Amino acid sequence: MSLLLVFSLLVLTACQTRRDTIDRQGDAQSGDNLEGKNFKRRSELFLHDMSVTGACQQLQNNYRLKPDKRFLHAIGVVQSICSHKSLVDSAAASWENGHWRLLSNEREIGVVNAFPGFEELYSVLLSRTKKLVSEKDFKLAGSGISHPEFAKGLKTFSPEQLISAAVLGDHLWKNGEHTAEVLIGTAQCTTALSTQVLDYMGIADDLTAKALAMVALAEATTSCDTRSMKYRLAENMEYCNDAAALANALPDEAPLKMYALKRKAELRKLAELGDNGEAAFLYLRTVCQARDRAAWREWMSKTYPKYKDLTLPCLRAFSEMAATDWLMQLSLALMRSSKQELEYPDDANRFAVSRDDFEWSDTYRR
Repeated sequence: MSLLLVFSLLVLTACQTRRDTIDRQGDAQSGDNLEGKNFKRRSELFLHDMSVTGACQQLQNNYRLKPDKRFLHAIGVVQSICSHKSLVDSAAASWENGHWRLLSNEREIGVVNAFPGFEELYSVLLSRTKKLVSEKDFKLAGSGISHPEFAKGLKTFSPEQLISAAVLGDHLWKNGEHTAEVLIGTAQCTTALSTQVLDYMGIADDLTAKALAMVALAEATTSCDTRSMKYRLAENMEYCNDAAALANALPDEAPLKMYALKRKAELRKLAELGDNGEAAFLYLRTVCQARDRAAWREWMSKTYPKYKDLTLPCLRAFSEMAATDWLMQLSLALMRSSKQELEYPDDANRFAVSRDDFEWSDTYRR
């Protein structure tokens, strides 16, 4: 550990020295006379004015992970909905005394620990939502026209139907239909949609943030059961421990609980009925996470024709299985290449991976 610290300090010193050289060159080119000035390198200031403990603290601060930005953005979404204004800025996070202070409009709205989980962040979001509902006198209207599109989207679990329902909810809300049905339906469809997104680059973070905001707003203003929505979000956002705790509170007959407890046979029975899109999607994910290729091929040949609207969710589920396999093969290939370089350092060795190196090469030929 001491060697790592010394190496880190040397790297920082070298970087600072290089920057000082560039600054000196810039001053010389601008015609400034450095002679007679009390010039001191930043690296010297760094080494003389900071202790080893301070240097370690500075390194930790530079690389400290901030709270999940999707929650911070969700706070801004809730504020914009309650205030009937365009989207306001996301909340900010400030590290102080071993905790994160969450700030909105430079005012503290909550404190979380260094590595907050889903429930800890959601409690801050919910508390802020309840306060805004009270301050802005936010109230829902009475029951209005029934909209079966929400139920249809949840039953089919089709991205097309869910997007259509979520867009409808957004349209109705913007046009003044602030009813519990619209709020809850939009929250359910947006949450279900966020679990199907294949998003390795964080492009769909706004969708997840909106889903979080809608769930918190529904819980703050209605008596609806938000457990399934919160589980979907926690599981999709990879808060594994929080998702497991939320799953225990779900009804035994809920497909989400069957999925959480890996009750594959029960999920399969529901999927084979042909009228429960969520069960079909969750069963497929269970199969892919277990890397059961035989069960996957059987599902695609027998069950998929009943749920052809689930093309994109199928792609997401398949990626979970394929990614694990090719990462393992890639790791082995890298280890083999490294071993060859260590054994024969004088040989020119170029790392390369061909399609035949992967376990899943047979799927490309089918």
